[in-house]
Amino acid sequence: MLNRPREDRFDEVHVGSRFTEDEVEFLMAIDRSQRRTNRRFLSWHEVLRVVKSLGYAKATPAAPSLPRNAGEGSGGEE
Repeated sequence: MLNRPREDRFDEVHVGSRFTEDEVEFLMAIDRSQRRTNRRFLSWHEVLRVVKSLGYAKATPAAPSLPRNAGEGSGGEE
């Protein structure tokens, strides 16, 4: 196997594409997982595992906030 720049392998499929560092890291992680499992197409469970292995996590939702005039009067405007 030739030692080519890491991005070249993906440029062959996506001619003219420029990938960010994060995209290259993700593509390489997917590629490693495909080679490790000897499967071309990963399940969504496997893709999620790859994403989590890169350090991504679901953001915690912000606490709901009350409207500014909550609890004042009847709530209707006249």
